[in-house]
Amino acid sequence: MKIGIIGHGSIGSNVSNSMCRLYKNAKFIVSDPKYTSLSPHLLEFTDSNKKLTLNSDHIYLCVKPNHAKDVCSEIKNYINKEDIIVSTMAAVPLEILQGWLNHEKVIRTMPTMSLPNGPVVVYNPKNLKFVTFSHNNIIVHEEYLLDISTSVSGCMPGFLANIMDQWIDAAVKLGLERQLAEKLICSNINAFGDFKIRNQDQLKSIQTMVASKGGATEKGISHLNDSEIEDILFDTMEIADRRVFELIKNFRDNKS
Repeated sequence: MKIGIIGHGSIGSNVSNSMCRLYKNAKFIVSDPKYTSLSPHLLEFTDSNKKLTLNSDHIYLCVKPNHAKDVCSEIKNYINKEDIIVSTMAAVPLEILQGWLNHEKVIRTMPTMSLPNGPVVVYNPKNLKFVTFSHNNIIVHEEYLLDISTSVSGCMPGFLANIMDQWIDAAVKLGLERQLAEKLICSNINAFGDFKIRNQDQLKSIQTMVASKGGATEKGISHLNDSEIEDILFDTMEIADRRVFELIKNFRDNKS
């Protein structure tokens, strides 16, 4: 099987690197006009989307949403009827992609940057068999759930990085040297992943374990609970979510 990846920006490079780790013997072809440094794992590089399409069984659309229509127009006449097209683009509805591609075998996904372990939300109404790029696929049966997941999961690495950035600044204001603050906070966040959190109950259990009665953690958590942090987080996701659905409307209004 030969896998084609159109676009090698932040998402495309994460998808290709993840697949190289998951499928040691797979054959890859990458298309991106700005991509000049070829990974040793990738079989082939091309600047021709036509060539990629003609030589791939699975085609991953990893371009920016505003480039989607042009790319689909460029490749639609070269897609084999058995090919699987997998979109990683936010806000471009499935029916519009199918129309632009003149092809029914299309799957929408919403990945994060933390591949291959990070979650990938998948909308696959035809239950097509496809080559995944994550250990953690989360299947949804309504497309709007994938679109909401964009602001909750797809944006999450950016949101968390922003919070960590401000957390480091706060630690410096408290009196730590920046290098030490960065090391403590980044190391803690990395190590936190080892807890393998599955649900909210585990999060509450960790808070209970760390927060001794009358101690520093308890006082800090009490302040967090009394603050507007929950409202801030909701507003942040709601603003992002509103933008996703604005973009969806724009694509629907200009689909022809």
